[in-house]
Amino acid sequence: MATDAEASELFKLLSENLAQHSRPEEKAAGFPTGIDAEIQAGRQVKVKLTVPADQRTDDALAGPRVTQSTTRAEFVQRRDLTGKEKLDILLDGIGLARVAPPRMASKILETIGAISPRSKLENVSFADDLSSDPRLSFGPQEVATAVEAVGELQRLLNVARSELGASIEPMSEA
Repeated sequence: MATDAEASELFKLLSENLAQHSRPEEKAAGFPTGIDAEIQAGRQVKVKLTVPADQRTDDALAGPRVTQSTTRAEFVQRRDLTGKEKLDILLDGIGLARVAPPRMASKILETIGAISPRSKLENVSFADDLSSDPRLSFGPQEVATAVEAVGELQRLLNVARSELGASIEPMSEA
C-alpha cells in the first residue's frame, strides 16, 4: 500500500504530464482543468459551533440581571485533500477521459450490431443540430484499435488503484 507522500509524488508527476499531453478535444471538454478544480475545492467538512452568551440587563426595579443562553451555528469548512485522495480523483479523471470513450464506442457498436445483425456497419457518426458536419465519427476498426491501445493504460490505472488501498475500486477489464 502506498504512503500519502508517495501518492502525492505520483499525483504531481501525472498531473504535470497530463496538462502537457492533453488532446485539443479533451481540453475543449474541460479535461484536465475539471480535475484541478475538483482538487482545489477540497473536501467539505461541517463544523458545529456553540457559543455561550451572557446578556446583562439593568432593571430599575429588580436591579441588574444576567441572562445566560447559547447560540449554535453550523458552518461548512474546506479541508485540503490528502495525497491519496488527490491521486484517486486524478486516476478517475484519466480513466473517464482516456479509457472510457473507446470502451463506450465499442459498446455502442456492439449494441447496434445486436439490434440489426444482418447489416454491415461501416461507420457511426454523431452530430448536433447546429452543424451539418458530424461532431464525432468512428468505425469498427478504429474502435478495436483504440480499445486495444487503452488496454495497457487501464491495466496501469488498476495497478495504481490497488496500491492506493482497499477503498478504491479498480476499473473492470470488460
